[in-house]
Amino acid sequence: MNNKIRKIKLKSQMIINGLVFVLSLCLITACDKSGKPNQTKIEANTVTKFQEQSSVDSIDVCSLLSKNEVEQIAGKPVLDPESEQLANLFTCTYGDPEYPDVSIIVSISVFICSNSSDAKEILDMTRSNAASVEEISNFGDYAYWDKILRTLWILKGNYEIGIEAASDAGGFDSAKKIALKVLERLP
Repeated sequence: MNNKIRKIKLKSQMIINGLVFVLSLCLITACDKSGKPNQTKIEANTVTKFQEQSSVDSIDVCSLLSKNEVEQIAGKPVLDPESEQLANLFTCTYGDPEYPDVSIIVSISVFICSNSSDAKEILDMTRSNAASVEEISNFGDYAYWDKILRTLWILKGNYEIGIEAASDAGGFDSAKKIALKVLERLP
């Protein structure tokens, strides 16, 4: 039963990460430079940001790594990748054949911003909300490991990348290996 709960928790973490991306973007657009909400700016800025973000290219995150590559890195079989999109957040998950619909072995998310400044601001906000982080060098423009959510966060240009790997699939070590391939293959 503990294993099942842990696997449900992993899927919940992926959903939470997606929501953090979207909420961070909303908070950035809803505040003036003093950091205080400004109702008149909220509507105009939200529409403008959405229009800017809508013009950003999309990405097929599942095409960045093959199922075979993920299995080799994770050291175990995975289900065929499943792709999802929420605005400019693109995700790819590789589920566990033992617990389909419940467990995720690897999750890769890419949030595309209209520019690198917005991407950095969103990653900084995500980092400031993390309880325990470890900075990681040699990954993109900036990277850190969120020890609580067990997610490797990477900033590269206008991309914010989140990579999760289950503990029994190599965890942090697997996330780093996946990150190297993702970074090489981003458009």
